Amino acid sequence: MTSRRSRISLAVAVAAVILLAQVGINIWQHAAGGTRYFAWAPNDYLVTYDLQVSAGGRPLTPEEIQSRYRLDLTNRLGEDTKAKLRLAKVERYVFEDPPQELKDRIRRYEQTKGKHDAARVTLVYQFDGGREQTWLWPS
Repeated sequence: MTSRRSRISLAVAVAAVILLAQVGINIWQHAAGGTRYFAWAPNDYLVTYDLQVSAGGRPLTPEEIQSRYRLDLTNRLGEDTKAKLRLAKVERYVFEDPPQELKDRIRRYEQTKGKHDAARVTLVYQFDGGREQTWLWPS
């Protein structure tokens, strides 16, 4: 009987440690990392965007942008999906995190590895089919 209780107690302790570690890491990342997004629930939103980047006075290709910011630019919406969701008709990429994460990813790169490239970034995005918004780097 005691062996069974100790197994249950051990399982509860392990689960509690894992849960506390997840919460602790998220709080630390939020407070120390300067990030402004936190989600414990599944993604229930859609960010579609277009990204134009020029570095050194030359426009970058989608492949160069994908490599530069570590983005998946192969995930696109079809015309019927865009119409159903009332999204802009232009070609859009799909991002499955809040738009702030996309902006932060670009900003982090440009402030570190890309700081000598004189890059100009234009990000046009829609959040959940809302109005189009534009974000520019440098701001």
